[in-house]
Amino acid sequence: MPTSDSDPAEITLGLVGIWIHDPEDPEGTAVNYVYGAAAREHVVDAGGQGTLYAGRTFQVMEYGEHEEETLSINIQVPHGSTYASDLEALDVLARAKRTLWIRDNRGRSFAGTIAAYKVQDQKWGAAVAMTFGRVHYTVEEVAA
Repeated sequence: MPTSDSDPAEITLGLVGIWIHDPEDPEGTAVNYVYGAAAREHVVDAGGQGTLYAGRTFQVMEYGEHEEETLSINIQVPHGSTYASDLEALDVLARAKRTLWIRDNRGRSFAGTIAAYKVQDQKWGAAVAMTFGRVHYTVEEVAA
């Protein structure tokens, strides 16, 4: 049993697929989709603005403090005993109109909102595509 005198241990969390939850209620809303297509697209836009000046062939770039970051994901929901509930859970999250948290098996983890939610029927189940747009979210860490 660990005590306050125990040495800290380093562990690695091994996630499978995609995890999504509401940060206000992680235990009650966490869903895991193990069949996520590996072709995810992570985009960061540093938000530079180019200006063209007389006498210069190319634009001069200026950057501010703002950035945009998105993660486009595809989730495969196969037919089975949890098919309807798996799709319903995604639909509820997509319509939540609030900040959610996404994690994947490639180490990505951030707060964002769902946009461009699309469900495509397949013979084997459904293919769900969505884009997460990262938002500012302050995480409070509790010291042990």
